[in-house]
Amino acid sequence: VTDAYDGIRFDDVDNSRVDSSSLKFNGNNGIFLKNSSTGNTLTGNSASNNSSNGFALDPLCNKNALMNNTSSNNSSRGFYAFTTSNNTLTNNTSLNNSSAGFFSSSNGSDTLTNNTSSYNTSDGFVWGNSCILTNNTSSYNTGDGFTAFGTSDRLTNNTSSSNSGVGFSINSQSRLTSNISFNNSSHGYNLGADSITLT
Repeated sequence: VTDAYDGIRFDDVDNSRVDSSSLKFNGNNGIFLKNSSTGNTLTGNSASNNSSNGFALDPLCNKNALMNNTSSNNSSRGFYAFTTSNNTLTNNTSLNNSSAGFFSSSNGSDTLTNNTSSYNTSDGFVWGNSCILTNNTSSYNTGDGFTAFGTSDRLTNNTSSSNSGVGFSINSQSRLTSNISFNNSSHGYNLGADSITLT
């Protein structure tokens, strides 16, 4: 899909799929889920050179699964979920976007696993409340590798390297286990909240 407004838009759509689609040079988002679209699956899609986000989920778009997608060279974020919950993002790649690679202002319980965020013009990963991040990699981003602003997040086996900011910027109650931070331009870990556990 090329030269549309949104490449593909789900408007209050449930339990549907988009597989192996190419979405590029659209005037807004590559793929846009809105109005409580729930239980959908996006797999193996490529969103590039769109004028806003590569993949976007509006408020109350919950329980969606995004797997093996690539988002690159978009004018905003690679993957964007705004006040959503219980979405899963697995094996996705965000490259060279003009804002954050992955941005989830979650209401709770989004899960990000085995995703890669590199060369984006902001933070690699930004997330909200009660999210679980496991085995993700953030490198060569202009901002921080990982930034938390919610509560009760869990980070395990993530790697942050060669970012222009902090490796892990944690501003909320969180548990961090076996994460790796190296060659970032600022601190390895910047902890700015009470009740953080780092092991």
